[in-house]
Order: sequence, then structure tokens, then C-alpha cells
Amino acid sequence: MSEASGFERKDASARHVVLALVGLFLLVAVFFGIVALIVSGISPEEAPPPSQFGAENLRAGPRLEVNPADDQRRAEEAIWARLQGYGWADRNTGRARIPIERAMEIIATQGWPDRDRRKGGP
Repeated sequence: MSEASGFERKDASARHVVLALVGLFLLVAVFFGIVALIVSGISPEEAPPPSQFGAENLRAGPRLEVNPADDQRRAEEAIWARLQGYGWADRNTGRARIPIERAMEIIATQGWPDRDRRKGGP
């Protein structure tokens, strides 16, 4: 104790800081090594065999549509025909499907249907 009591050293010893950093890096390296050993022991050495479920039904090559433009056109025509035609949405509840133009005409002339008024509400 060559220093007078009551005073504090302002600088930390460079030697102690370097030793602490080296020790920290060694500790991190040891932990990485332990984790690597654990992971290598858990993970399988070879890939699992491919699934045989439905293998006989699969063809080689991509599964693409033969003519996507025609498929889209047919789908749009079916949707448009359904939107423009009459039919039952739910026959049991009496809900019918009508063309959009006709529905807009009904709303324009009769107004929006009010549930309370139909059921005899206030």
C-alpha cells in the first residue's frame, strides 16, 4: 500500500482489462464448442428417406396447367354467368340469387330492406 488512503486510482490496469477480455473470449469459445458437440450428436448424419406416400401417382416434371389462359377464361365465364343469372342461394330459407343489375334496380326503387320492418319490429 504505497498510495495514500483516501485517494482512488483513476485508471484501470491495462493488464487486467486485457486478461479479462482474453478470458471472456476463451469462455465464449468453450461454450460454442460445447454447443457444437451437442448439436452434432443430436442431428442425424444422413437425410431421412423420402416419403413413399403417393409416390406412384407423381409424374416427373412441373405440374403446370396445359392452357392457363383458357382455364381462366372458362372460370371467369362461369362466374359471370352465375352473377348474371337467377338461382337459389339457399332454397330452404327462401334466399334467391338475382342478377346484379336487377338487384340495383330493386334497391333504387324500394330502398334498402330493413329487417325490423319485415319482422314487425318497432
